[in-house]
Amino acid sequence: MSVPSIPKYICHGLNECHDLKEAPVGHRFSMYFAPGGINKKDKVGDLKAAASISPSAKKMVNAVLSRQLSLFSTLPTNERYCVIGTSTAPFTTGLGSEHPLESGFAFLSPYGLPYLPGSGVKGAVRRAAEELVHANFFGQSGDWTLVDIWHLFGFERWKNPSSCVKGGPSRTAELRDWKAWVDGFRVDHKEIEEYLDSMLIHDHAESTKLRKLLESQDDGKARLRSFVDQSTFHTRGVLEFWDVIPRIDDKTLGIDVMTPHQSHYYEGKEHLGSTSPHDSGAPNPIPFLTVPANATFTFYLHCDVSRLRSVAPWLVEREHWRDVVQAAFEHALKWVGFGAKTSVGFGTMKRDRANEIKAAVRIRREVEVKQRAAREANVRSKRVVQMHPVERHISELIDNREDENMPEITVIFNRLKSNTWTGANMVKAAEWLKSKMLETNLWTEKSRKKNPKKDKNYQRTLFVIKCLKGG
Repeated sequence: MSVPSIPKYICHGLNECHDLKEAPVGHRFSMYFAPGGINKKDKVGDLKAAASISPSAKKMVNAVLSRQLSLFSTLPTNERYCVIGTSTAPFTTGLGSEHPLESGFAFLSPYGLPYLPGSGVKGAVRRAAEELVHANFFGQSGDWTLVDIWHLFGFERWKNPSSCVKGGPSRTAELRDWKAWVDGFRVDHKEIEEYLDSMLIHDHAESTKLRKLLESQDDGKARLRSFVDQSTFHTRGVLEFWDVIPRIDDKTLGIDVMTPHQSHYYEGKEHLGSTSPHDSGAPNPIPFLTVPANATFTFYLHCDVSRLRSVAPWLVEREHWRDVVQAAFEHALKWVGFGAKTSVGFGTMKRDRANEIKAAVRIRREVEVKQRAAREANVRSKRVVQMHPVERHISELIDNREDENMPEITVIFNRLKSNTWTGANMVKAAEWLKSKMLETNLWTEKSRKKNPKKDKNYQRTLFVIKCLKGG
């Protein structure tokens, strides 16, 4: 049985609308999903109908990516970082968003394009950086520490699980994992104090409280556990991650299915005489959208170097922050993954260095174009300052014309005819117009047409001559 997802009076119009096929997938998935109603017996079919990627949507992706690259090229060279990855597995995100099929997807509003929010990128790269400095993981951090990660990504409290919910074996296991995670970091007491000095300059009370807390602990591991659990302040890092719009070569998004077997347990209902999770639970297949493998993800990052220099100058020396970011990104691409369901293999990627080189070339060209335009504008502004007031007015009229395709001579002739200038200024404007007409071979003092009144250039020439004589 179909369940209408939008009012019936709209359904007919949408079914007859051919332009709906050109709508971005995000609009068809959210606003216009299943116009005739959702078929509960064929949810995958309804999803397939909304998952196609139209040619116009691909053009929109290219336009948005071009705009991103143009904006990125305006950043100083020492503050920008770009990584390009090609997905080796399906990618999905935003599954918790509301949708009639119980699984949503993240689309960039108002474009309706699949995207990965910058906050999601930051979370994955930060986790990768933490794993690299963790003693129980890879231990490949080199000469950077957890405090360096706090400077780059910001500090936030790692709350002790036992303070959330008391008792229970699951909470005990979480507490054990939390302790193992925190104890795996090697942080010197002085490093934490230096971090407090740089971050809590204006919060003396919080700084004093944390210092006393650190001094009360003799064991280094216990000291770090107390600090990350009882700190109430939050700081913003110097790294800014941009939203990522994947470039998809396929003509449609992918569709996958998750099949939870313990619906009765999650909903608190009794099944076969028990509310506990068990293998006899009824499966509930839930289809969801994915970005297929081999999609291209361009990650843009901006580092506030001036602020980083004031709090952690050693990370600015020899652009050491780039080493941290590069190692974290490579680990995140291969092992951590981006988006949702990364624990089952979604969101993994490989670094695409060939496309990175191409992007670097495009960025360099963008910078050169902007620099050339800036130089030309500077030269033009200096020339305008030296101009006669009438010539300066003429230049402004040409630059601000409503129709850019209208010839300059036409713009100024119309202004001259409408008495924009009088007296000596009119003569000056007529002299400018005569010189331009001579340059373009439009100055015609003698008409060759049978009816001179229909000879536009001749009539203009006569009018300009009249103005040169003072009107």
